[in-house]
Amino acid sequence: PLPTLDEIGNSPHLTYLISDSIVTDIYVPPSKRRQGYATLLFKELFKWCKVGTLIYLDDCSELYRTPRNLYLKLGFSYIHPMSGESMVYRI
Repeated sequence: PLPTLDEIGNSPHLTYLISDSIVTDIYVPPSKRRQGYATLLFKELFKWCKVGTLIYLDDCSELYRTPRNLYLKLGFSYIHPMSGESMVYRI
């Protein structure tokens, strides 16, 4: 099961600007990775978005373009199928 927001505490975090609706950073410390924290953060972020919203991100993860990539598992797709880190997801 995924951890709850209370279990996350101060380790993983979202940095965002509410007035502009821009998430500037999602970070999970290495010791907390592969435990569902980033998935939980993204699912909470998705709840704030209106249906039809497009979410763009640059995949700078260590699992860039690999089958285990978190963003791919969440439904994001690469904008350019053969190269580049830009991804998109529609709520």
